[in-house]
Amino acid sequence: MRIAYYVSGHGFGHATRSCVVAAALAAEHDVWIVSPVAETFLRSNAKAAFQYRSATLDVGVIQPDSMTPDFPATVTALDLLHRRSRHLVDQEVGWLRALRIERVLVDIPPLACVAASEAGIQAAVLTNFTWDDIYREYVTSMERFEVSVGVMGSQYARASVLLRLPFGTGMEAIREQKTLGMVARVARLDRSVVRARMGLGQGRVGLLSYGGLGLGNHAPDRWNIPPGWSLISVGGVPGDRNLDDGVRMIPPELLTRLDLSYTDILAAVDAVLTKPGYGIVSDCVANRTPVLYSDRGPFAEYPLLVEGIRRFLPNVFLNREALRTGEVRGALEQIEGAAWPAESMKALTPREIRDRIGAILA
Repeated sequence: MRIAYYVSGHGFGHATRSCVVAAALAAEHDVWIVSPVAETFLRSNAKAAFQYRSATLDVGVIQPDSMTPDFPATVTALDLLHRRSRHLVDQEVGWLRALRIERVLVDIPPLACVAASEAGIQAAVLTNFTWDDIYREYVTSMERFEVSVGVMGSQYARASVLLRLPFGTGMEAIREQKTLGMVARVARLDRSVVRARMGLGQGRVGLLSYGGLGLGNHAPDRWNIPPGWSLISVGGVPGDRNLDDGVRMIPPELLTRLDLSYTDILAAVDAVLTKPGYGIVSDCVANRTPVLYSDRGPFAEYPLLVEGIRRFLPNVFLNREALRTGEVRGALEQIEGAAWPAESMKALTPREIRDRIGAILA
């Protein structure tokens, strides 16, 4: 099949899980990824032959950092998106027909569902939440979100089926729903190999992972950590201040030179400090890495992800004040002695992804 895979540019979670799916499908199908996410990022995460086209069909949530939503800016961006929706849909219908696309996957721009429907193509939405569910939570803060809830609900209803991922909201706009299983990145290398290549030594290591937006004003001036612990961050992110004070910054090009992936690092550390998002939570569950998690502000998937963290991983809640001041010593000491829950969850293999999604699309 020739498949168009529409991927949101909001955060890294949609892109990283879509790369896992795209890589699995590309072994047997002709896959186009349509997304505003940089092609270099997608190709570094999906070691497969896929085609790429840049297009933006959703807004997500506008945020100055990974933990603070900007409601007025988000509403303004949504108003513009709704005004341009007819033009965007027409553009996509023309492209879908010109490329003779046979099936559409959506994660999760709802306009892609409309374009597929108008082009006479079946569309499957693959996600753990839809934007109408997210914006519904914001109506009490800004009534103007109610317009987007109604509009996007009707747009998602044009999809043929929902492929439901774990830690999901209701997503009731899509009538037919099928449970897919957990899509996550899995480390390729043994923990000892990764730590040796990175020179991490024998001490305990915490990985700071706050997505593409970073900590912003929540970044501390210094970090108070226990003896025997160190903190690392891959890449560093715009908006973080003084993050390198007490933190080893690892440039992405070093991972390339050492033939390591971000997931290899995540699986080799002793804990991840993060705000809950599907990508980081599913990766930690799949690779059995303990989590120190912080509140990320109002987001409908947050309590569902926290439930998953508590169900499958040793975990400690790290409040915003402790994060802002860098007082993480107590939390890191707690995670050392935290017990593993009885339950676990494995990520789908590439073959399972290919077979399950392929059968549904066919």
